[in-house]
Order: sequence, then C-alpha cells, then structure tokens
Amino acid sequence: MVKAQKPLHKTAMSFLTAISLSFSNLLTKKGRTIMTAVAGSIGIIGIAAILALANGVNNYINTTEEDTLSLYPLQIASSTVDLGTLLTGGSSSGSQDSVGNPATQTIGERSSLSQMFSSVSSNDLKALKSYLATNPDNVNSHLTTTEYQYDVNPLIYANSVTKGKRDVRQINPSTTFQSLGIGVSGTFAGSLQQSMVANTFSQLAADQGLYSAKYKVLDGHWPTAANQVVMVVTSKGETSDYMLYQMGLRDPDQLSSMVRKLAQGDKNIKVPKDKRTYSYQDLMNVSFKLVNPAATYRYNKSYQLWEDRSTDKSFMRKLLAKAETLHIVGIVEPTDAS
Repeated sequence: MVKAQKPLHKTAMSFLTAISLSFSNLLTKKGRTIMTAVAGSIGIIGIAAILALANGVNNYINTTEEDTLSLYPLQIASSTVDLGTLLTGGSSSGSQDSVGNPATQTIGERSSLSQMFSSVSSNDLKALKSYLATNPDNVNSHLTTTEYQYDVNPLIYANSVTKGKRDVRQINPSTTFQSLGIGVSGTFAGSLQQSMVANTFSQLAADQGLYSAKYKVLDGHWPTAANQVVMVVTSKGETSDYMLYQMGLRDPDQLSSMVRKLAQGDKNIKVPKDKRTYSYQDLMNVSFKLVNPAATYRYNKSYQLWEDRSTDKSFMRKLLAKAETLHIVGIVEPTDAS
C-alpha cells in the first residue's frame, strides 16, 4: 500500500527577515561583495559617462548648426549663377580656350566670364512656394522656420517736426550721402554704403527662438506687433554716432554739413569730439514713420502715367502725417562679448 504524499505548502518569509539574511550573507563574503560593487559601479558610471558625452556632443552640434544657420541661412533666389569659375579662374577640360606658349612668349585667354554666364539658371519660386504650402509634412520636419523676402524695401522716415513743419528725412534706405553728391560709384561711397547706409534697419525672423537666446534685453521687450522695433547696441553698450544722427539725437544738419564739405573736397571738416551718453528712455522715445513705396506714386491724368512724388516735400509731409508710426520697444545687446 502506497503511503499518500503530504501536500506541499508554500514557504513564506517576511521582508525584514529576507533583508537580515541578505545583509548577513554580504558580511560573510566582504571581499566578493566589494569587488562586485566596484565592478558594477564602474560599468554604470561608464555607461552614464558615454551617454552624457554623446548627449553633450549632440547638443553642441545642434547649437553650432543653429548659430550657423541663423547667420548664413539657406537661401533660394530667383536666379543662380556659378561664381566659382570666375573666382578660381578654372575651366573645364577640353575647352576651346587659347593656350599660352612660353616659346613664343604669348599668354592665352581663359573664358571664365562666358562659362559663368552660361551657368545662369532660373528658379521657379512660385511653384516652390506652392509646394511648401501644400506639402508641409514633407519639409517641416527638416526646417526650423521658413521666411519669404520680396523686392520691396519699406521707406522709413524720421518722425520729427522742426519749426512747425514735419521733417522729410528718409532714414532707410538712407539718402544722406547720395543727395549731397556722393553716389555709389566711388570707392569711398561704395564702402560707406555697405558699412553704414544699407544696414540701418533689418527684418527680424518670424521665429523668435532663432535670435532671442543670442541677445540680452537691456530694457523693454521684443516686438509683439508689426509697428514695433528694437535697437541693437554693441556688447559694450554702445551705438554709432551715425545711428544717433539718423535717430535725431544728434543734429542731422551737422552730419549733412560734414558730408557736403567732404563732397566739395574741403579737408577742414570739424568732427564733434564729444562722446555723449543716453538713457534707455532717451533711445526708446524715438519713433519713425513707415511708408509703403507704392504710396509715393500718384497717377498723372495729363500724361496718363504714375509719377514718383517722393521728392515733393509738400506731398510727403501730408503722406507722413498719415503714415504708420514705428516705436522702439526694446534695447538689446549680443550675449557673446566676442
């Protein structure tokens, strides 16, 4: 007769008992415990260090890319031309260029210009914009923001009144030097136009994240409306005297007098030596007038054409009185002192 097997019962142990036995076991094998803990710690620390390094490198790459693209964004123009052949003087093999011959002491001609002009191509920007608008899922994941620029430069005038009459002084694009006999053809005028005149105003990107981290707001705030602007000073908290003349904080007639003497070849130009300081409120109290370039034209029924009235001061005073006012709502400086 087979003896019946006793039913098996599930063993149980309290949590405190299990902890006590585990701790006693660790104390009996101290060397192995210490070695295991050290080896495990090295592994964990190594993995954490690798992940931290990889994350830091990725963040650095992303920051560098954002900084680079904010300064040199990808631009697609209506037409493109390969300037490489003109700058490098290179030509393709097998070209029909004349070859120089040392024996006859002759120099050949390389057709860089013809190659450059033959490489001119046009881009269908209308179709591109339509594609970007109708297929956002295909491109938005690869872009931070998309900006469109048109060949319409807004006219910005000073918002000031002198002797009861509104000043008709165009600030952007500035005509201070051109109207006084200095055109853009000369070396001096060309460099002056590039370094000072052309960059009085610049358009901010629609995505504030592209520039807000690179500038520190000294006073006020970033623009929240189309009629608001910010003034950018240097990392040392300075602005150029040229900008102060444009803003009217220095006498614009004084600048006109100096430029007039320069145009006449007068070498005895007295440049103000005093360096002034201005409060944030002084700068933010300055405002400007924004004019649509098309508004400066009026239809002439006699000649049946549109004529530019921007040189008619009486007409421009009436136009500026109704024009939109631009306000300085903030003063910012670069966060990078270099």
